[in-house]
Amino acid sequence: MAALRIIKSLLVATLGGWALLVAYGNIADYNANWQFVQHVLAMDTVFPDNPLKSRAITDPALQKLAYWSIIATEWMIGLVCLYAAWRLFRTRGDRGAFVAAKVPATVGIFAVWLLYFVGFVAIGGEWF
Repeated sequence: MAALRIIKSLLVATLGGWALLVAYGNIADYNANWQFVQHVLAMDTVFPDNPLKSRAITDPALQKLAYWSIIATEWMIGLVCLYAAWRLFRTRGDRGAFVAAKVPATVGIFAVWLLYFVGFVAIGGEWF
């Protein structure tokens, strides 16, 4: 059982590390990633007669707000998951404490689901 708890801790830690790398990349290579987000939101690469083009967000202020919200969420995911992994690993020997330590891990993993599946796949891929 202790090995499984260590694996759970490592899974959450690697998710946190990955999120921090993505967040850092979005800042370090801001322009490339900004252009991608801007094009998706503006829907400027879809066919001109696309009836869904009315959904486009072309206001630069709203586009920047969306991009900075993505970056902030990625930083939050990374920090929450690393904190959660530390709590999980620290309490791996005590079942009750380990279960209680799962709360921040659940929050971090749920935030990943919201950002990547809901935000990027459902909204970014289907809405825009």
